[in-house]
Amino acid sequence: MTRRCVIFLLISGWCHVHTDYIIRRFHAIDQKETWAKAQSYCRDTFNDLATILDQTNNADAQQVAGNGKFWIGLYHTSWKWSQDDKDAQLDNSFTGWASNEPGDGKCVTISALGIWSVSDCGAQSFFTCYSAAGEHHILEKQLMTWSDARTFCRSTYSDLSSIKTQQENQDVSRLLQNVTGGAHEKESDEGSGGGVSVPMAWIGLYRDFWKWSDQSSAPYSQWAIKQPDESKDCVVMDVKSSSADWFSRSCSEKHDFLCHSDIRASVLRSVTVRLSSGSTDVNDPTLQDAILRQLKEKLEEGGISEEVKLRWRDNVFHREESAPPGDCEEKCV
Repeated sequence: MTRRCVIFLLISGWCHVHTDYIIRRFHAIDQKETWAKAQSYCRDTFNDLATILDQTNNADAQQVAGNGKFWIGLYHTSWKWSQDDKDAQLDNSFTGWASNEPGDGKCVTISALGIWSVSDCGAQSFFTCYSAAGEHHILEKQLMTWSDARTFCRSTYSDLSSIKTQQENQDVSRLLQNVTGGAHEKESDEGSGGGVSVPMAWIGLYRDFWKWSDQSSAPYSQWAIKQPDESKDCVVMDVKSSSADWFSRSCSEKHDFLCHSDIRASVLRSVTVRLSSGSTDVNDPTLQDAILRQLKEKLEEGGISEEVKLRWRDNVFHREESAPPGDCEEKCV
């Protein structure tokens, strides 16, 4: 009968358990850049330009920055068409802006002369809808705010009109030329008929609210008095102010900037496992990997669903006190 002694080993390891708690860290970059270049730097090096979600974040960022004005990630989003709510990329497509437009405001009207202007979204105006067949319709007997007009167009037709070509611009403006009475706005002298008063109507172009560079919404703010200036699309934190107030600035200005990185908090736990071994070489890396896989499966079976990383420490195998050689028969199988 072949005898084999059983050797009991204690295996110690570390269990690295990640939690759902996120730690946000801010990083001050002493390098004056435009907002766009600051954003690129932060995305390449950390997570993004600083996103500040509450007063604690704001105080932490202020402490890291030290002194001066720093870009943060808050910005006015690009112009969008209501039809698809995606960035309109107006720099590379047709536009009908009047002189000195786009100015303040977030919603756009077209005139009977085909000129676009930015207006207060809460103003009452005619509006133009388009149908699934691609036809545009002027609602000349109804005046609505931009939001109400969009709701009406979406429920009755398809949406507020999108105008992406010169021909579409002419088609919509011609519809307005037969409209009389109701809301009017004065056009500028340049290219608009010498300042005459002409009908205007909402179209689907709008500028969204403030958002963060990482696309978070912006429920918290720390605006200074008389801020924001809606004509400026990017934001700096003035660290010198007692509460680190925010100011809207032209995105082309150059300032130092704040980045952020998010780190998931983790817990490091020591784990000890009892293993019985015969002639198997427990220092074999293949065996050690197999043991780790089995341990992870057991943890998952026990309801530990967080991300778990297991690794061996150096010199993890320790022989337990065993019987003297002469007593082997009592422990042999």
